[in-house]
Amino acid sequence: LLSLQWLRENACDSPTSSDYAREVIEGVAQLIEIDGAASDLELEAGAFLYSFGHGDAVDPAFVAEALAQQNEDGGWLASTTEERGSDWHGSTVGLYFMLHAYCGERAYPPMLAP
Repeated sequence: LLSLQWLRENACDSPTSSDYAREVIEGVAQLIEIDGAASDLELEAGAFLYSFGHGDAVDPAFVAEALAQQNEDGGWLASTTEERGSDWHGSTVGLYFMLHAYCGERAYPPMLAP
């Protein structure tokens, strides 16, 4: 999904069909489960969906779930099976996800300059 985003941001012709892009979006959305625990994979999937303009594929209940999983230090765990403190990757994608969930398209300019 990220590579499709970069192709679009740089106005490149996509080597894939719109059907393929739709399948990728649906596949990424299926990674997110509302189960009381937000993993870094789910946070990353949500962040990419939002950044690609498909935040509507993220259930608002997952946004609330992810926020509830945030640690006191502001970070997130790497996985839902860990008891350790915040992890750099889980925290990075958690913050990236929240940025998009709460700020939408105003979050930041495109990653790659045209």
